[in-house]
Amino acid sequence: MISEREPLLYNSKNKEYEERIKKRNIFVLGLGFFFGYLTAAGTSETMLRSYSYRTGESSNGFISLGINAAINGITAPFVPILFRLLSRRTTMFLGALLSASYVFCFVHPSPELLYLFSAVSGIGGTLLWVSQGTDLVVNSTPETISKNTAIFFSFYMSGMFGGNLFVYFDWNGQEFVTQSQQNSLAIILGIITTIGGFIFLFSKPEAHIIPRTPSFSILSECKSNFLSAFRMSKKLPVQLLMPSMALLGFEIAFYQLAMPTCIGTTHELDDPKGSIGLVMIFLGAGELLGTIFQLLPSKLSPMDSRIVQVTVATILYILASATSFCMFPEECTIHETYSQGMIKPSLSILLICALAFGFYDCTMQMCINQMFGTLFRSEEDSGGFYVLVNLILCATLTAGFMQVPFYLIIKLFIISYAPFITLPVQICINLSICLVSTCCILRMDHMMRHNLFI
Repeated sequence: MISEREPLLYNSKNKEYEERIKKRNIFVLGLGFFFGYLTAAGTSETMLRSYSYRTGESSNGFISLGINAAINGITAPFVPILFRLLSRRTTMFLGALLSASYVFCFVHPSPELLYLFSAVSGIGGTLLWVSQGTDLVVNSTPETISKNTAIFFSFYMSGMFGGNLFVYFDWNGQEFVTQSQQNSLAIILGIITTIGGFIFLFSKPEAHIIPRTPSFSILSECKSNFLSAFRMSKKLPVQLLMPSMALLGFEIAFYQLAMPTCIGTTHELDDPKGSIGLVMIFLGAGELLGTIFQLLPSKLSPMDSRIVQVTVATILYILASATSFCMFPEECTIHETYSQGMIKPSLSILLICALAFGFYDCTMQMCINQMFGTLFRSEEDSGGFYVLVNLILCATLTAGFMQVPFYLIIKLFIISYAPFITLPVQICINLSICLVSTCCILRMDHMMRHNLFI
């Protein structure tokens, strides 16, 4: 087996071998994320409210994931150090184990345990996502980055089906989640996440590995990572991608927790708890649709295909956001409600909206990876870039998750403003940044076509 601490001699004879290694690594990366994120996304707040109803111990899923995102952003600059100390595959393995600990804690999610493991899982998420971005770029070329990104996301997004299918059938018709149902979901998904961590260990090192030098210093490496992220932030291509990074944070906060919580608390729907799993399944289907669009043969060039997809995804996202704005009652993120929004909630329309949200999310994530991977090739650049991505995304993700608890504080002082702090404001913020990010993507595409970044 090839040692990760010994660089391979690069010559024409092992070039074909290196290409095979890169293809293998992309599939291992995708498969690891498939198992690592085989989740029941969006169910945490619903389980916590049922747990509170049974035990009287009250925890807040929005605060939990807000802590997770904040720790994720804070620890991002330190992850590239582990690449040098341990290797990327070991870093991702550790990240999956830390993420699994958060899933297991839902067996008994007391407030102390939940918030503690939210922070632990935040570290795990950083280890996974900074490593993933770097691994994807290093194992791709400008010619293969689009295809490899689509392959990775097709594996990753497929993971949304497993846990949500389980939730759809197990929670169907339930007004509250029972302890046995909660235990089953937490234990099964925790074990599967752990398996995903072990899959990362099957990846192999690429040919160009820089060995750790005797003068290696953690402090100097940490400083170097901050400087690398700062240096990347001054480059025009990265600046044009920043609005998209920011939007992803607000968007993930919306579809991962706010939207499922609204569905679970809106009793105008026939089966609100069971509908959560079904809506998240359709969101996963939308994510897969985005990757299929990229992988299908087309007469369009990769650039033309990407811009068509971004334009279509943006239009669908705006329509889906406007529909959600009109359909959900304002207080649905705070407590159970029997009221309705401007229009009567419809499960079939919500499923179409979820499909659009998933398609947009996948399109923008792939677009960021593809555009960056086309322009920048070095591991140092990619490490600095994905540190920056995590910092921006986690800042907006934390803000998105924390909007709902902020509502509870504001309500004590300014009753008349309270309805505008929750779902309507979050959707308006998302739509505003969506338009800005789309304009920046189109501008960046124009400059790439005319080689204006060279």
